[in-house]
Amino acid sequence: MSWSPRLEGPVFVRSAAGTARVVAVVAMAFVLAACGDEPVEPTPAPVPASITITAPDTKLFAGSTVQLSAQVYGDAGQVLNVEVQWSSSDTTVASVNGRGAVTALQTGAVRIRATYGNISSSIDMLVEHHPDRAVLVDLYRALDGPNWVTPEGPWLTDRGLDAWHGVETDLRGNVTRLSLPGAGLKGSLPPAIGGLDKLAELDLSGNAISGPIPPEIAALQSLERLNLGGNPLSGPIPAELGTLESLTSLFLSRNRFSGPIPPELGRLTSLERLNLEGNQLSGPIPPELGQLTSLRTLDLRNNQLQSIPAEIGGLAKLRLLVLERNRLSGPIPPELGTHFPV
Repeated sequence: MSWSPRLEGPVFVRSAAGTARVVAVVAMAFVLAACGDEPVEPTPAPVPASITITAPDTKLFAGSTVQLSAQVYGDAGQVLNVEVQWSSSDTTVASVNGRGAVTALQTGAVRIRATYGNISSSIDMLVEHHPDRAVLVDLYRALDGPNWVTPEGPWLTDRGLDAWHGVETDLRGNVTRLSLPGAGLKGSLPPAIGGLDKLAELDLSGNAISGPIPPEIAALQSLERLNLGGNPLSGPIPAELGTLESLTSLFLSRNRFSGPIPPELGRLTSLERLNLEGNQLSGPIPPELGQLTSLRTLDLRNNQLQSIPAEIGGLAKLRLLVLERNRLSGPIPPELGTHFPV
């Protein structure tokens, strides 16, 4: 049994000089424990009891990366602010770093585990081929892939597409860059090329690609840079290129394109460089090219073009204009003097 007399309010003690001194301003309590009472035990530390892993998806594409998270709980269900250790059952299929970022490397099944002390939890993941792989396989077969020069990594493997020579991908495994200049490509571009809907750069210059550009290229709405120069491509330049509004550079030089320059190219208001030199293009330079407000260089030499529109003089950012070796006739528009004074 214990008793607890309480004394509340300020306490004053009279000094020898007769003045009051404040000894305490707050309430004080005295607890006198009776003989035999047990002392109060401290609260025990929580014991880790379980781990929960959270994943945005358990199916990954080879070459992609996904971020996992793990939460440790105590024996009373409380959240513990601790860090786990991550591991992969097969690092050839997928690796995981110390922060739980899983990178899928090649097709297969893998178990990712989170461990803290003597407890752990795991999640099963499946790595599959990315849909862009089928497009690249079609390209490989259509352009004589077995005879390509691919020193940085072979094609048609089960590894992520970014391990293939000339291919770059984003964190989700989408192909964003395909660069195979001078790699020995031979044949015609397949329509399947339009399936790379996240492609930002396509460089197939300096090869032996023949035939027309397939109109399906219009599906590449993320395309910013297109270089097909130095091939024996033929036929007209497809008007569908005018729908690629993200293009900043377009190189179709030293091919065998014929017919007029499509006026639809005037829709490419982000275009900074346009090079169509060394083809068999004919007719007047379309005045719609005067709508290319971002254009800095325009190279149309070595064709059969016949006249220069005055609208070219309205290109405020134009710094290089090359028109030599054409069949131009008539006066030079005075508007060109704004950019290229004599």
